Amino acid sequence: MTLRLPFRLTSGCLLAASIPALAVAQQGDGSAKPKFPEVPADVFFPDPFAVFEDQTPVPGAAPVAPSAVMNPAEAPVTGGPVDAVAVGGSDEPETAAVDWAALLPPDALDAQVRAVMEELARNSRDVQTYNNAYLSIPPAAAELGSLFAVGSRYDKGVAWSDNAAALARKAAEINETQLRRGAGGQKQVADPLRTLDALLNGGGAGGGEVVDFAEAADFNLIMKRFQVGVDSLKALASSAQLMEANKEAVEREARVLSVLSEVSADESHGWGFEQEFVALSKKMTKAASETAAAVGQDFDTFDAARRRLSQTCSDCHGEYRN
Repeated sequence: MTLRLPFRLTSGCLLAASIPALAVAQQGDGSAKPKFPEVPADVFFPDPFAVFEDQTPVPGAAPVAPSAVMNPAEAPVTGGPVDAVAVGGSDEPETAAVDWAALLPPDALDAQVRAVMEELARNSRDVQTYNNAYLSIPPAAAELGSLFAVGSRYDKGVAWSDNAAALARKAAEINETQLRRGAGGQKQVADPLRTLDALLNGGGAGGGEVVDFAEAADFNLIMKRFQVGVDSLKALASSAQLMEANKEAVEREARVLSVLSEVSADESHGWGFEQEFVALSKKMTKAASETAAAVGQDFDTFDAARRRLSQTCSDCHGEYRN
């Protein structure tokens, strides 16, 4: 999977440019101690179960020569990320931890994961079916990887949480290279799905590792899946009758959107210092959560909440485009 830095975009939803800057922390004696952003490892194993038994440490980046580090006293002051450094010496802005289980309860997370697995299996069961559906697969696979990464952050209630990191990385293999029509593309989807099914249903012996969201899914594909969800809510609940008939699916979809909104703004995707984008993400999360809560109320209340969610997405288009 290729690590992609965010960039200023020209169409789509919720996008912005923000490359985390190199931070320099001060030691107690006043000398400069460089801190470098960590790049997540993106390694896939021929045997996915072997990853649980291999305890070999993964080496970090090669040390940087001291002469390559700029003295902070000589560096020009230009604002931006430096302004966000906390007084206590942290090189990252202080943000409240996300309560993932409150946004998407464990049972709803598991139900959505299995629904996406079924969708992907159905769309890749043979080459002909795959060829007709392959364009819809990348956003769904990105959602699946993101949901597995979210599951790695749950303390309880998710049976497969110990395997979540391996599940997330395996799901990412589906989008490791661009899908194309034909048997090769169908195999690129079907093979990881077989391993995912085994891991999801008790295979392996994971150690409860938490995986970075950027390892699990490409940022742009998450945004495409978010737009699919906004459109789906309108189709699933365009009337009181449809809302009632699809109540469970509508509520879960709105909750999934609240989670994807938080995932999109995670610092592993490069948004640690882009406060404007993070603020818009929080607004989207709130709108999606309110839409989910309104499903149990009258249709007019729900429809108003759904329209606010759609408008919030549209407002972001004015600032950030794919």
